[in-house]
Amino acid sequence: MASYQDSPELLTVGMALIKKNHPDLASLNIGFLFRDAASISRGYVTMGMAVKVDDRNHVFNGKDVIVEIARDVWDRLDEELQTILMDHELSFVGVELDEKGNTQLTANGRPKVFIKHPDVSEFSTVLDRYGDTHKRFRLAVEAMSVDLKPTK
Repeated sequence: MASYQDSPELLTVGMALIKKNHPDLASLNIGFLFRDAASISRGYVTMGMAVKVDDRNHVFNGKDVIVEIARDVWDRLDEELQTILMDHELSFVGVELDEKGNTQLTANGRPKVFIKHPDVSEFSTVLDRYGDTHKRFRLAVEAMSVDLKPTK
């Protein structure tokens, strides 16, 4: 069974990226945590994910979104590739805005959050920000995907 740990390191990286690339997320209370190891789903390695927190769980943790990163993956990436991974996960998070650009709220007074689907295999904004470095990131991801898949 997976274990999880709150991460000040991920919080620091995530908040810097929110300030730089995702200002629409600044109003959210986002939790950042490490999962001990990447999970495998449908044959694919899941290195991270962003999850919208439902109203019931929000009562207990006060978070709007949780960003989870696999510790075993994170530790194998250099700082630049860690930044790309975090930017990728934050790019999944969307906030509904009104016509004035203000965050819309639910009936419970929480920000209206949704999880986006990538516009390509990657978010075009992440590709634009990292260009050729992103190619190195994809190669690292592919290599780790092979290394991290369990053998039968």
